[in-house]
Formats: sequence, structure tokens, C-alpha cells
Amino acid sequence: VSFIGQYAFFDTCLKEIIFENNSNIFNIEKYAFAKCLNLIEIVLPKSLQELGSSVFEKSGLVKVEFESGFSLSYIPQNAFLGTKVENISLPDSIILIKNNAFRDNMNLQSIQFGKNEIMIMDNAFYNTGLVNVYIGENITYIGEYAFVGLKNLTSFEVDKNNLYYSDIDGALYNKSGTKIISYPAGKPGDIVLPDSLEEIGYGAFENTIGTKILFNKNGNLNSIGFRAFYGAQNLTEIMIPKTIVEIDYYAFANCQKL
Repeated sequence: VSFIGQYAFFDTCLKEIIFENNSNIFNIEKYAFAKCLNLIEIVLPKSLQELGSSVFEKSGLVKVEFESGFSLSYIPQNAFLGTKVENISLPDSIILIKNNAFRDNMNLQSIQFGKNEIMIMDNAFYNTGLVNVYIGENITYIGEYAFVGLKNLTSFEVDKNNLYYSDIDGALYNKSGTKIISYPAGKPGDIVLPDSLEEIGYGAFENTIGTKILFNKNGNLNSIGFRAFYGAQNLTEIMIPKTIVEIDYYAFANCQKL
């Protein structure tokens, strides 16, 4: 067997997949194992050259490993969306994590990236259970919502040698500190923002349990992005600085206590 077609085992009672040593499987197409609720673990063979979108979407996967010598360069769109994968260590070959790759996986506690330069696309880890996120110097791009809505996260850590991103008080910023990309939603207390801040990114404070936003009166914040504070359950008050020129759609939607 060298090819598994789209929807081949979709929504079946399949419990186990074993790829023999020196497997010739080169392509597993989209939705091939999606909604296989009894499928708990898999070792992806090094022979893979293509992997389709949503290939394991909403399956029962808890454990995913990669055979030594794995060379595929990407994790496809929606690949592990809604699964139960708890921890994952990506091989060095992975340089692209596509949209929604691990989205809505509340069991996911940790992710270890490889050593090569990596791009992380929109929503890749949105609404997951990550308890720690380390952005190494090899992370070159983080898309919108990639690390948003992380209710179990209390702090981001960014390698000081990263050329594109930084951490300030445990939150994820661009390198210059002018844009906040994501605030750890599980961090309690007042939220103090730096003087350098000019832009609040899409969903930056979504699901935060913080209670109050403190802007510097002499700061230069001018933009509050789409869904910036969406679902901020404990937010009771916010003073909009006079420098603000734009508040995007749904910026404070579902803030029940505001």
C-alpha cells in the first residue's frame, strides 16, 4: 500500500493503524481518518510526502509520533483539529504549521517545535489547552489567532534572539513592543500595558480572566483589533485612551461584566 485516499476510513470504528517498517505510504489524503473516535495513537511513517487537510480532524487521537527520518515539511490545515492529542514533539523537518492545525484541542498541554525556521499560520493553536508556550529564535511568523484563547496559559516565553517577537510581562508582542499579539488568558489580576504599545492585535485578550486594563496616559495606543477582548469574562472596566482612532468589530463582545 502506497496511497490512502480521501475519506477512506472517515467516521469508522477503526482502533489501530500500524505502518510496517520501511513503509511505502507516500500520500494520505484529506479526511482519511477524520472522526475515527476509537483511534488513539499513530506513528506517521518517514515515507510520507503528502498529507491531506483534516486528515485526523475530530478523531480520538491522544498520541502522535513521527518515525525517525520523517521528512514532510508541514502540518496540514485542520490536521488535528478537535482531537485529544496531549503533547506533541515536531520533527526538525516541519517548517510550516497550517491554519487550524491543532485548533480546539483542549487536551493539548505542550508543543515542542523543531530546530529549523518555522511559520505558524492563523488559528493554528487557537482554543487549545496549552499550559506553556516557548517561542524559540527560529519562529519567523505567527499568524492571527495562532495562540489566542489559551485559558490554561499564564505566560509566554520568547527567546531573546528571536528577530520578530518578544515577551513583555508574560504576554506575546512583536519585537518592537508596539503590537500585542496575545495575552495569556489564564493570567489573573490587572493587565498593565507598556508605553510602547500602539496596536492591540486580533483576539489578543480573548477569554482573559484579567479584571482591569491599565493604559499609560502618555502612551500612543491607536488601534483595538477585531475581537480584541471578546469573552473577557472578568473585565469590569476600561478607560479608552484619547489616542484611539479605531475599534474593530466585536472588540468587547461577550464581556458580561464590563
